Amino acid sequence: TTSSPSAPTVGIGGALAENATKSGFQAVSMAFEGVPLAEGPVTQARFEEQLSEVFGIAAPDARAIFGFLDVEKEGILEMDDLLDVLTVIQGSYLPYAAPKQPQQQQQQ
Repeated sequence: TTSSPSAPTVGIGGALAENATKSGFQAVSMAFEGVPLAEGPVTQARFEEQLSEVFGIAAPDARAIFGFLDVEKEGILEMDDLLDVLTVIQGSYLPYAAPKQPQQQQQQ
């Protein structure tokens, strides 16, 4: 059986999504805003560097994440693939927050 990025898993990815939520981000995507990530395809080595520099993730964990995301075993992927998977994990496994209503609607 081959994993696919659309099939969420718990473990490292789930821990990343949960950690982003605990850090005060209501959506995992907020942890990526304003972060200088590589654009376009990256190698495993560059992916590991990015996760270490930006998110403080150890190389062995970054390798495991890369292996999960690189389902075609091409040895390259885009950093956006990580965001996509974390968003799916958050939506599947973590409790969601109800959208905040504008003040006017709350008073009615």
